[in-house]
Amino acid sequence: MTIGYLGPCGINLPHTHPRATEINFSVDGDFIVGFYQENGAEFIMNEVHKNQVAVFPKGAIHFEQNLNCVPATFVAALPNVESVVVYKCFVLILFFKEIINRKKTAIT
Repeated sequence: MTIGYLGPCGINLPHTHPRATEINFSVDGDFIVGFYQENGAEFIMNEVHKNQVAVFPKGAIHFEQNLNCVPATFVAALPNVESVVVYKCFVLILFFKEIINRKKTAIT
């Protein structure tokens, strides 16, 4: 288990846990969370508010962003200490492409 602190409008960059499912609990704050499944399935994005939980499946590339202008706290539960974190900066392109496409669709 780990405690995460995100500053105002802060983001926990896209990363994955190749051997673990993550359960992410919002202690305080509002977050936007998103993930891609390991098999390249559809991008999933959602909002998580205080006392709500997000689940990121094993191997899913995911992120969390603080939606507010004040610091926010979350608790991430992983099954064991071997639940390594692999940051995948190159996937930012995939996330931004999906977010931009969703916004274009919503506008038209």
